[in-house]
Amino acid sequence: MCAAAQALYAPRLLRRPNQAILLLGVAGNLAVVILWLVTRTTGIPLFGPHAGEVEDAGALDLACTLAEVGIVVGLGTLAMRGLATEGRIQVVVVLAVSALLYWHLLHLLHLLAMSSAH
Repeated sequence: MCAAAQALYAPRLLRRPNQAILLLGVAGNLAVVILWLVTRTTGIPLFGPHAGEVEDAGALDLACTLAEVGIVVGLGTLAMRGLATEGRIQVVVVLAVSALLYWHLLHLLHLLAMSSAH
C-alpha cells in the first residue's frame, strides 16, 4: 500500500511540484519513518496475532528508513524555499506536532491492543 502511494506520488511531484504536494510527501514519508520506529521499539500497534511484537531492525530496512529521512529533509527544504522565516518556522512546527501526534496515536493503539489482550 505504501509503495503504491509513493508510486502515484512521484509522477505528480515531477509534473507539478508545489508546496502542497511537497508537504504531502513530507507527511507521508515521515509517517513511514515513525511507523518503522514504533514497530522496532514497542511493537506493531495493531490488533491481531502479532500485536505488540517488536520487529528486528535489519541493515536493509535501516538503510531504507534513512533514505526516507533524506526524502523528508529534501522535500521539506524544497517546500520551505521562498518562504519568509516566519513561514518556515510554521512549517517546521506543524510537521513536528504532526509527527508527535502520529507517534502518540500509534502508542495509544499499542496500549489498547495490550489491554484487550489481557
